[in-house]
Formats: sequence, C-alpha cells, structure tokens
Amino acid sequence: MFKITPAGSLTTLYYFGSSPTDGFYPRGSLVQGSDGNFYGVTEQGGTNGVGTVFKITPAGSLTTLHQFNIFEGLYPGAALVQGSDGNFYGTVGYGTVFKITPAGSLTLLYDGGADFELTQGSDGYFYGTTYEGGTNHVSSPYGDGTVFRLFVALNPPANQIAGIELFGVFGDTYTALSIPSVAGETYQLQYTDSMNPTNWINSGDPTTSIGGPLTTFDLVEPMTPQRFYRFTITP
Repeated sequence: MFKITPAGSLTTLYYFGSSPTDGFYPRGSLVQGSDGNFYGVTEQGGTNGVGTVFKITPAGSLTTLHQFNIFEGLYPGAALVQGSDGNFYGTVGYGTVFKITPAGSLTLLYDGGADFELTQGSDGYFYGTTYEGGTNHVSSPYGDGTVFRLFVALNPPANQIAGIELFGVFGDTYTALSIPSVAGETYQLQYTDSMNPTNWINSGDPTTSIGGPLTTFDLVEPMTPQRFYRFTITP
C-alpha cells in the first residue's frame, strides 16, 4: 500500500505478505471508513490461503480483520462498501455476500456467487452483479450473469440518531429528528424524560420508510426539562 501526494511524492506504507496472517495480492479499491481508517481485501493469503479483509491506518499500521476459509468463499476481489449502519459489505468469489464490522466480526448474508463491488442505494438496498447465473446461456453454460438487489435489515449506529433540531410553529415548539432508514421498514419514535427509564412513550404514529433519511417530529411541552429519544422498528 502506498500514499502519493498530488505533486507525485510517493510513500510506501505497507508491504503485504509481511506476516503469516497477512494477505497478498490486494484487489479492488480501498474504502475510507467513517473512523478515518482504510479497509480492503486481499485475493489470497492469510492462514487459509484464500484471502483476507484488512484495516490499515493512514500511517500504515495494518490489522487483519478476517481470514477467509473454503466454507465462506474463495479469493475476494471486489472493494468493500460501508453501509449506512457503519458496517462493511462485500463479496467473495465462488461464494457469498458478507457483512463485517469495523472490529472484524463477519456474517455471511447470502450464498449466491456475487463477484463484484456492491452499491448501497438511497432506498437502503444493496445492488450488485454476478459473473454467471441466470436463465440466458449465450456465452456460458452456467448462465451469462444477473443484476440483483439484496435486502439487509440495517440498524443505524447510535451516533447516527443525528439531525436533532428545535423549531417553533405558531407558538409551539417541535423537535425534528433524522436517521438513516431502510425502505419498507416501519419506524416508531419514542421518548422518555428519565435518564434510566422503565418505559418509553410513543410520539406520533409509526412511519413506513421509502428509503434514505427519515425525519419525524415531536411536540415538546413548554415545561419539559429534558427528553431522550429512540426509534424502534415495528413488526
């Protein structure tokens, strides 16, 4: 891995294959996470020899987050994408779509042989392509490929219950709260006045998201000293 300035001064930050747990042959582009570090995959290497997921700081300190095995898929070759929930999503050749947390906890989401980089749409779904498969067999006996949409239930990270704003309308004070949301999920805003609540009170009616940012409103009483909010996803 290297860094290069706009003027062309190059610095080598890391040599892959420097340790037994490293990967080698990094593939796809790096993605910079919301924590400022860079995340990527190697096509081979690691203790099982079939690829890794890694994190590397801007200063060049590398951490191997996951070493793939033959039951998860072989030879990841596409860049990761950071979802609106703060986790990273990617694909493994001959294998799966996966989710991995910034700390390295990996979950297999779908066994479908996706091969290329995922993209998260404004509706909250992930979109991608497959190299083979489908019903058409013009150039390959295994099918000529598909475009797919994948639903993943995303829970926004705590720091993304952001966008809290107060405003007044005809003498009344409202709180506007914005969060990222997933299309088709129904969200209920709740509040409590206690730091250690025993129950939460619904504010307004549930709202079904069409994807992207979701904003709801709460009428604040004039004598309310403090109020804590949360969103729940209703069945």
